[in-house]
Amino acid sequence: MIKRLFDLIVSSILLMIALPVLLCTTLAIRIESLGPIWYRSPRLGRGGKQFGMFRFRTVDINRSDTLPMNERLTVVGRFIRTYSIDDLPNLCNVLSGDLSIVGPHPMEPEQVDRSDPVWQQILTIRPGLVSPAILQLGKTYNATPPARKAQLELEYVRRASFGYDLQICWYGIQRFVETKGNFKRGVPHIDNANIDSTDEDDR
Repeated sequence: MIKRLFDLIVSSILLMIALPVLLCTTLAIRIESLGPIWYRSPRLGRGGKQFGMFRFRTVDINRSDTLPMNERLTVVGRFIRTYSIDDLPNLCNVLSGDLSIVGPHPMEPEQVDRSDPVWQQILTIRPGLVSPAILQLGKTYNATPPARKAQLELEYVRRASFGYDLQICWYGIQRFVETKGNFKRGVPHIDNANIDSTDEDDR
C-alpha cells in the first residue's frame, strides 16, 4: 500500500515536471518523420501478465528492419535515447499500475523462461523504472549473462522494502546525474554493500 502510494505520488510529480520535455519531444518527432509518436513495447509484469510499455518512437519506420539499429535511428531518436528521454512515457505505466518506480527490469516475454523458479519469484512483484540490477552492473549490463542479471533481480525481490526502495532511488538519482541519463553507459556499478535494508514494510 505504501509502495503504491509512493509510486502514484512520484510518477505524478515527475510527469508534471517532464511535461514540457514530453510536449517538445512529441513535436520534434512529428516534424522529423511520419509514423506513430509513441509505441508499446511488450513486457512481462507482475504474475507474468503481459502489458505494453509506452516509449517514444526513435527509429525511421521507412527504413528496413534488417538494418543495424544505429542506421535506423532518427536524429531526434538518437538524441532522446542518449538522455533516456524515450523512456519518460514509462511514467504512464506507473500510474496505470503496470510498473513501479523501483523494481526488476521489465523484460520482453521471449527473454524470460517462466518455468524457471528464479523468474517465477521475480514475477511476483511489479517491474520498475529503476532496476537494482542495472544500477549495480552499469555499463556491463548488456554483456552480463542473463542468469547473473536474474540473480541480482531476485536479490532485490528478497530484500524488498519501502526503505530499501528509497535508498535505491537515491543511488539512481546519483547515477542518472553521473551518466547523463544513461545508466548503462556510465559508471560501471554501484557498491551494493552501501545499500542496506532494515525496513520490513509490506509491499
